[in-house]
Amino acid sequence: MQESESSSIIGSAYLTNAQLNYSIGNNKRALQLVEEGKSLFNGNSEDDKIIYQNLDRIGLSIYSSNPSMFQKAIKNFENSIQSKPNDLILKLSYAGLLAKRPETEYQNRSLELLNDDLKIELDNLNANINLGAHYVNKAVEISKKISDTSDSDSDEFFQLENQVIENLKNAYPYINKLHQLQTEELEWVCQLINIVAYMPDKEDELNRLQELKIELEKY
Repeated sequence: MQESESSSIIGSAYLTNAQLNYSIGNNKRALQLVEEGKSLFNGNSEDDKIIYQNLDRIGLSIYSSNPSMFQKAIKNFENSIQSKPNDLILKLSYAGLLAKRPETEYQNRSLELLNDDLKIELDNLNANINLGAHYVNKAVEISKKISDTSDSDSDEFFQLENQVIENLKNAYPYINKLHQLQTEELEWVCQLINIVAYMPDKEDELNRLQELKIELEKY
């Protein structure tokens, strides 16, 4: 048996055992296997790099799925990103973890990571989805506040309404990119219609999208 073949089998064993322990809730043992495996496969060969990255992702998944480990997860994600700044999957995982937290610092770091991904790969589907969803969700949250505002002529009402429009405008380039990437996906067409309806300068686009929606709903 060649050395690379043997190495691949050992690496697969670490990955499988770590994943198995994680799946049954034995996080301590899973993390132990992850760290042992990473210490063995930290070389420069392509096989080593793949095994190391897969083990790293299992470890980060464990941290991110356990709220009590949140601060340790942040430290591990940041360390991993420093050593692998172009790992899109790693950044998406970390951004997803941070997006679940309400604190502004974590929300901002999540957006920063997603935008970093787009600098590397402009057409990255998941990064565009997450960025678009961030601003659409913010618009929805503010809309709920508007429904609780009794006086539609108050300054508060107009301020909230402007915030909704601003967030929808921020969401537009990401949802539009998704539409460009998946032109016949009804979800993106419907979301664009809802967004463009708040943008008077895009009346022609709104009409086109509404016609497209009718066509797509036939199938």
